[in-house]
Amino acid sequence: MKAKLFSDSLADDLSKVILAIGDSTAPSDTAGETSVSHVVTPVDTLDDPTAAIFPDLHTNCNNLIWLCERAILTPKSIFIAKINDDLLRNVPRHLHTKKSADTVVDSEEAVHYPTEVLKSLDLSGLPPNQLHLQIGDTVMLLRNLEPSRLYG
Repeated sequence: MKAKLFSDSLADDLSKVILAIGDSTAPSDTAGETSVSHVVTPVDTLDDPTAAIFPDLHTNCNNLIWLCERAILTPKSIFIAKINDDLLRNVPRHLHTKKSADTVVDSEEAVHYPTEVLKSLDLSGLPPNQLHLQIGDTVMLLRNLEPSRLYG
């Protein structure tokens, strides 16, 4: 979508590579690995993406075109949380923290679901226990939590 909106040839190449990987049609080497080095900037540590992909974020955080030209891809959601926290600390805006609900519908079931356990879970497709947001942040809904409203 980004490639279509901004007519960015590099973003168009990246979207084609990602689609080919998803369709299992991307060319791979003898070890079965697909190279994406021609469309990405690989980094070695979790501290590198902030500096490599978003240099001078504190001065460019309101430049939507500059932000749309950048993306970070990572294979595990635990990495995403760390990178998001690092990026949010570099943006000069007030940070709002939203906490997940920690109650159960039936109070007799509360002994089966201790809040400490619920808060420690990091489930795919659901936000973390503490979600840090700033005014103007882009939020992507990855899962429809009310399918009955859509298909009802």
